[in-house]
Amino acid sequence: MLTPRAEQAIWQLEPWSDELANAWELFLTVGGFPRAVGEFVANGAVSEGFVEGLWDVVVGDAIRATRMSEAEVAAFVSRLGENICQPINATRVAQDVGLSGHQAVIDRIDDLVAAFLAWRCHRIKEGRPNTAAQRKLYFVDPLIAQLSHLRNASFPEVDLSKLNEQQIGLALARTVTFAAPAAFVEADRVMYERTESGAEIDFVGPELVVPFECKYTDGTWRREAQTLRARYGRGVMVTRSPLAIGGDETVWAVPAGIVAWLLSG
Repeated sequence: MLTPRAEQAIWQLEPWSDELANAWELFLTVGGFPRAVGEFVANGAVSEGFVEGLWDVVVGDAIRATRMSEAEVAAFVSRLGENICQPINATRVAQDVGLSGHQAVIDRIDDLVAAFLAWRCHRIKEGRPNTAAQRKLYFVDPLIAQLSHLRNASFPEVDLSKLNEQQIGLALARTVTFAAPAAFVEADRVMYERTESGAEIDFVGPELVVPFECKYTDGTWRREAQTLRARYGRGVMVTRSPLAIGGDETVWAVPAGIVAWLLSG
């Protein structure tokens, strides 16, 4: 990013920006599991059968060793979905869903991560994960984040802006760990940053040449860009539709669909 090569690639994709935006938003709704995509293409919706099968993976494989009821697991997954984009306060989560304490929350999160249903995003400190600080948790697919809602509409639907940040972060993590898959488990390549002023930058890391901030909007984004500019002098704002690159721009605005396409290449 922020190179003449990237600028050329983005302008080549710009004529298809609407199609890419629509495809990206469908992905944030349907997810990327092959069966889910196939069912959506064939029938216009993901089947209840697949949703239940995915739920069985969460309950049966990821959290099988616990005594949590299905109602408790549903509340837990929903609560984690609401918390996407924010550092996790394990004590508060435990209070909200009725778990015995913060360690129970951490253990269940470990279960989800070990089953590759979720991934951790640590706070960065001196170029490495600050394991003493609160970390963020993202799911590996939009459908997992939405499971509780899909099975019971009384649970809140996860906002698309949160799912967008989740999947852009995952795309970055996959890209920088492609040649060293074990690094994804170590979670030391893509992290978030808390600046001295208390602002957060969504994704930074030793192998990310520029920082990334997600602002899933069709409107203004320049105010949020000030954090990137003040801390690094440059960066990428991942937007819903605004595009501003090249010239005197030190912080580029690039639509999420284009960013995801470029990272997948």
